[in-house]
Amino acid sequence: MRAQLLPTISITVVSGVLNVYLFIYVYQKRKLYKSVSTYFLAYVCSIALYCFGTAFSMLATDLQELKWWTVVIYLGLPFTSPLGLLFIMRYLGIEIKKTFIAGLLVIPIITVVLVATNDFHHLYYRVFTIDPDLGAPFLYQEIGVWYLVQGLSPFLVCLYRLFCCLLSIKRYQNNIVHRFLR
Repeated sequence: MRAQLLPTISITVVSGVLNVYLFIYVYQKRKLYKSVSTYFLAYVCSIALYCFGTAFSMLATDLQELKWWTVVIYLGLPFTSPLGLLFIMRYLGIEIKKTFIAGLLVIPIITVVLVATNDFHHLYYRVFTIDPDLGAPFLYQEIGVWYLVQGLSPFLVCLYRLFCCLLSIKRYQNNIVHRFLR
């Protein structure tokens, strides 16, 4: 079974490595991009965590390893959308308040805690076990209530990101028209 997963694992690891290289490159040039580099670095870091966690979870041989790597995956996954939004907002010159950042990160932080402690409450996964037919690293999962909340959150964040970009385009077009009419 591992041989069949090798291409997927390889692509996932390469994605993680490319994100690490991107992180290193932007980190070295961060002084040139002071206003956006912090959010971008955090965004790329969360993607790299997700990639490496996913790759190593495909190498897991028992349930404890799968649970561990799932927590690692969720140290990155729920943060990608909010951090991407913060990067876009900063890039577009939209003011970001600390309360907005805190509110944006509430759901991802709760998600990480719930995934890490899922055995005690089953709010994220009602069932999380190795698939009886396929074996490790394949899981049989039944989603819990918070999984739905976390699942909806990235879509709402992406919708807001789209809204910010559309407003920015409109503002940019208006500036061009005003300059042309002068």
